[in-house]
Amino acid sequence: RTTTESCRVGVAVIRDEGMAALMKGSMVFSVKRVADWSTRFFFSVAAENFMWRRDGDKAKKLSNAQKMSSSLVGGTLSALATIPIDVMVAQIQQSSKAGQRVSIFQTFGTQWKEGGFQSVAGFATKGFVARVAHVAVTTMLMKTASSALYEKYRAL
Repeated sequence: RTTTESCRVGVAVIRDEGMAALMKGSMVFSVKRVADWSTRFFFSVAAENFMWRRDGDKAKKLSNAQKMSSSLVGGTLSALATIPIDVMVAQIQQSSKAGQRVSIFQTFGTQWKEGGFQSVAGFATKGFVARVAHVAVTTMLMKTASSALYEKYRAL
């Protein structure tokens, strides 16, 4: 039933707006994905170096617990850096924007007109706690836990 309804909505969007409507927000989404994962790994490695006084010395081995805590910190810092982009993607891809051409500058401009800096700051931090928790745990799982599992598998 859900598949049928999804297809019906997709056909209606293509009929009303054309094929390009299916890609609405894809450029911003692509930039978001690059920013997400590059900052997650960057901040995780920076946290390893800072928290465990590694100073870039790759020969200094860290325990899995040290790597996991560094990944959690790195994920948290990444969420801080990228949450405005996340909110922007959600705004651009909203179903209420169907049929409209939406730009990043227009979206921020609208927020600014509605309430100045307070509105923009509130707009860019919606869902902050949930986002930080999600990004921190995902980073820890993808960067550290998956590597630890792989190492155990390789040792078999």
